[in-house]
Amino acid sequence: MYFSLFLVLVVAVLSYLSYHWETNEEYIVHTTGVVLITGASTGIGYDAAVHIAQNHEFHVFAGVRKDADMDRINELGISNLHPIQLDVTNSQQIEDSVTQITEFCTENKLEFVGLVNNAGIGWGLPFELGIL
Repeated sequence: MYFSLFLVLVVAVLSYLSYHWETNEEYIVHTTGVVLITGASTGIGYDAAVHIAQNHEFHVFAGVRKDADMDRINELGISNLHPIQLDVTNSQQIEDSVTQITEFCTENKLEFVGLVNNAGIGWGLPFELGIL
């Protein structure tokens, strides 16, 4: 008896949650705005920045560490893809990036809507060393 009541309660809660999840009643879905992607020099970060800038209405700030990577992104000629010098281990570059993106949002009357924190630091050591 208690088990049946428990199952009915579980089904009711799951039904309620799935309804709200599927209808997006509680979540805002942005179609425009500004997005920052760190670690956009190569790989997933680069591909994500280019894809979002080309296929959506977002302005994408692509965080890179080297001037050569900034030049390579600029050469693509995508008007809403903005390379920005951003080494996530450098606090001054982080502050400068925040200032630059905030000014861009203010000037263009856009909202900052997303961060893809893709940058990482690789040590290249075996996991078994247990340093991390």
